[in-house]
Amino acid sequence: MAWALTMEALKGRRWPSKAAQLDWVFHPKTKRTPDRTNCIISTKASEDGIADALGANDRDFQANYRIAEPVKGGMVVVTISPL
Repeated sequence: MAWALTMEALKGRRWPSKAAQLDWVFHPKTKRTPDRTNCIISTKASEDGIADALGANDRDFQANYRIAEPVKGGMVVVTISPL
């Protein structure tokens, strides 16, 4: 899913860098605050898909993680910026 969404966002353009800044925002499905470490661990497969789509290696990524307000069903938003 992360690979497909990244490819869609690129719209056929090449990524300008081998490195990237990933800003993750986790919106839990309830007011109960999720465990931050589990949120971070859950990004691994998505980071691999993003790296494949960008033609990059995820070891060259820098990342920030934030837990935000809950939304119905839960949601994760990632913003990708070149470094």
